Amino acid sequence: MRFRVVWSAWLVPLVASAQPAAVPAPSAPGTPTNQPDPRAFTGQPPPSAPTATAAASVPTPAPPVVIAPVAPTPPPPATTNAAVVPARPSAVPPARTGFQMHFVPLSAFAVPLGDATAGRRDSLSGRYGWQWVPLELGLGAKVIDQLYLGAYVSLGVGYEGSDSRTSARCEAGNDVGDDVSCSSTTVHAGIEARYSFAAAESMNGWLGYGFGMTSGNQTISDAGRYRESTTARGLDVARLSGGLDFRPKKGFGLGPYGVFSVGRYLHTRTEIREDVTFSGDIDAKSFHAWLSIGLRMVVFP
Repeated sequence: MRFRVVWSAWLVPLVASAQPAAVPAPSAPGTPTNQPDPRAFTGQPPPSAPTATAAASVPTPAPPVVIAPVAPTPPPPATTNAAVVPARPSAVPPARTGFQMHFVPLSAFAVPLGDATAGRRDSLSGRYGWQWVPLELGLGAKVIDQLYLGAYVSLGVGYEGSDSRTSARCEAGNDVGDDVSCSSTTVHAGIEARYSFAAAESMNGWLGYGFGMTSGNQTISDAGRYRESTTARGLDVARLSGGLDFRPKKGFGLGPYGVFSVGRYLHTRTEIREDVTFSGDIDAKSFHAWLSIGLRMVVFP
């Protein structure tokens, strides 16, 4: 009897474990169920409800950062691939200051105007004929581009004047046995200033003013047997000049020019066969003039 009870006690649990578990009927949607969390069968504990401390630890979102707009960067300047061509040097030499020289090489002539003195029939052309100017030289400097200051000297050579007495004596010796020669010379020297209107251009117009001394000489010579010379000296009170310089190259220029010199003889001296027959001041003074035209050359225009 005891065996039977024991067997029954062992067999009942075995049969109970062999029976299938009852499947719960599905519940309607939205109906709460009392089914345990499926994770209870995996050995994981069910999630716990969040506490007040955990909720307070959630960070609050920061306010949005407002970024100021940045001004757009201007685009770089447009560039081209064209080659830069250097400017050609000007063919006209630049204006300059400093030393300057001009000279007239056998390329001018001068005409006498007015009276040598206030005496009767004593015209300047009666003493001196027209003059060939073989040389004029000027030395000075340009203190600025437009202004020149310097000195000048001019020498002219010509024949005797138109005075009838002088002409008769000179023409009387034009034979083989009587060799008489007549000549005249003039000298002008002084200081002058010139102003250039276009000192940096290829063609430069200029005007000048000067003053100085003047001298005129007439000579009659008979092959050494007889010689008479009369020299008059005085002042050029105004030397008015003007011209146009062409400047083709640096350091050189040339062009036409003209000079109108107004003077007055103050002293005269006469020699016959090297003996002084008269020397003294001129009592009856008068103004005269020389007009010169020619071509001059300029160094460092």
